[in-house]
Amino acid sequence: MAVTPLTISSVNRSTGLLQALAAANTDGSTIVNDGKVFLIVANADGSPTNVTVAWGVNGAVDGVTPTARVIAVANATTRIIGPFPPSSYNDATGLVTFTFSKVTSLTVQAVKLDPAI
Repeated sequence: MAVTPLTISSVNRSTGLLQALAAANTDGSTIVNDGKVFLIVANADGSPTNVTVAWGVNGAVDGVTPTARVIAVANATTRIIGPFPPSSYNDATGLVTFTFSKVTSLTVQAVKLDPAI
């Protein structure tokens, strides 16, 4: 398998958002990132998992190359992660990449606030 691009769902005050989480991909996922996107991660498994958010293409900050951000998602919990500043997290094509330490009973959804509606 390959890294899977996630479709971004919009949430707004007129209709809200019906959560539609999908199984996490073993090889990870990407989202198009404008700095207003969040990732919902639901871990229904009996053990925790880690979500790793890759650092972007901008290299060093103050002479130090940052490591990827790792967010723990405890077992039987849902965590919302983000937003992701594009200057820090976007790759050369405007994507943010996520990988998962395990995908058993793990579902994800990318969400963006649409304040215009």
